[in-house]
Parts: sequence; structure tokens; C-alpha cells
Amino acid sequence: MLRAYIDDSGNDQDKRPERDPALALAGFVGPVERWDGFALDWISVLDDYDVCEMHMTDFEGRYRQFKGWLRNDSRAHPFLDALVAVIRRHRVLPFGAVVSLTQFDSRSDDLKSRLANRAYTVCLQSCFQQLTTWAALNREASR
Repeated sequence: MLRAYIDDSGNDQDKRPERDPALALAGFVGPVERWDGFALDWISVLDDYDVCEMHMTDFEGRYRQFKGWLRNDSRAHPFLDALVAVIRRHRVLPFGAVVSLTQFDSRSDDLKSRLANRAYTVCLQSCFQQLTTWAALNREASR
């Protein structure tokens, strides 16, 4: 049994001219038994840096809980390094997809209707394809 964590960035339903230029979905997948240890180690890193939750947008923009962190803050690189170490230690697989909303909007109405008029559908299909390929390769490797 596999478990995945998926997060998104952008909004394909936002029609404002200043909207995000792209929609992204990304996450990690791994066997269920890896996630309990992953969660404990992840929370431990967050606690070590007095951070409640990690959102890369907040980290990069120095928003919310990262508001006091300067661009060259001595905590930034060790914090990210510690999170990457958790990902590597628990061997969860990263996956993701990005769709240009301008490119998606320029497609034919027929094509967009087959995708439920959502760029999100394209990202999700791409992520599922990556996971399906990974699962098939791992099934073959375990034989």
C-alpha cells in the first residue's frame, strides 16, 4: 500500500490578469510504513527551527512564520538541508507537474472540455502517470 502527500500552487480558476502564470502539483509517495517515521522526523526538524509547518512559498517570500528570517539568514540553508535529509532518509519519491496557464488557455475549447476545463486535470494526470510508471518499475524490480 502506498501513501502520497500532494500540494498545489497556483489557481487555474483565477481569471484575473495578474494571476499566477502556472499551476503546479507536487508531492511525495512511498510505502505506508515509511510515513510514520517520516512524519516524526519532519516534525522534529520543524520543532528544531520553531516552525509550525513548511510552505515553500512562505519560506521563499519570508512570509508568515519566516517573516523574521533574512535572505542571508544563517538558519535558512541548514533548515532546508535538514528537511531534504528527512526525505532522503525515508526514501519517499518526489513527483510533480507544472502547466502554463497561458498555454492551457490557448488550447481549443474541445480539448479543454475533455480535460474538464481545468489545467489542474492535466497536472493530476501527469502526476498519476509518474506514479503508475514508478509502481510498475518497482513491481518489476521486486520480482
